[in-house]
Amino acid sequence: MAKKSFTFSDMQSGQSLVLILLILVIGAVIAFAIAARTVQDIRRVGLERLSSQAGTQVESMLDVVTTRQVWDSIVEDCHFIEDAGALCIDSFRPETNICVLGESELTDLLGDIECDAGGAQVQIRLEDNVEGMELSQDEVYEVSLNEATAGIFTLSWTGSDHMLVKVYSQVGGEVELESAVALVKPGAAEGWGTSDIGNNPIPYSADARFARIRPINGNAVVTLSDIPPQEYAVKASCYISSVYREFVRRVSCYNSVPACFDYVLYDGTSAVDEFGS
Repeated sequence: MAKKSFTFSDMQSGQSLVLILLILVIGAVIAFAIAARTVQDIRRVGLERLSSQAGTQVESMLDVVTTRQVWDSIVEDCHFIEDAGALCIDSFRPETNICVLGESELTDLLGDIECDAGGAQVQIRLEDNVEGMELSQDEVYEVSLNEATAGIFTLSWTGSDHMLVKVYSQVGGEVELESAVALVKPGAAEGWGTSDIGNNPIPYSADARFARIRPINGNAVVTLSDIPPQEYAVKASCYISSVYREFVRRVSCYNSVPACFDYVLYDGTSAVDEFGS
């Protein structure tokens, strides 16, 4: 039996077959990678859409709950009113300083809720202290002392080298500057003021009505303790599928005025402190 011999054309055919198989494999890998990337892109776009949708829903809940009409039916100054339970769910207890609006209450206020069933909620919590309040340079944060007897509150901050704290009292119908304290961060160039940035005691009398806190030469993050309640933290949350979004909005219990009015309204008959007004 004669042996079959391989010719040059047979070798070319084999090489062509290998090349074709190689091209098919490479094409399949590329096609798989493109398909996987497409699936990832579709999923990412879907999650971004859901996230945007949930974020918009959360913003809408905050906007509606903090409107004057709704807000006044829940709180008055720094107290939950007696009828607040009409909007808050059954777990509401005024003594806990927390009110929760569930899906049913929010649907009554907003109409259609785009969050998943049971996935929409607004929690209103009365804050005992102020933590992490961000203030820009020369921005004023006003602390109400209306419900306090004589005492001391504590100020801590990061950021600005200098902080100015003014305490105002009211005797009769007149508002007067009770005290002005200049606080300086340790290591700052100026050698006057105090040196403790962590826990600065600010005393006030029984006639004190409010204090105004102001960073002088930079932004600051302020923490206050041992003060009467000042603000509500309003947290809205929404689940849509696997996406969860929540925003927190802080609502002050009391009205305040800009820093530029300090001298005109309060210090007109008082000596201006070292920082000026």
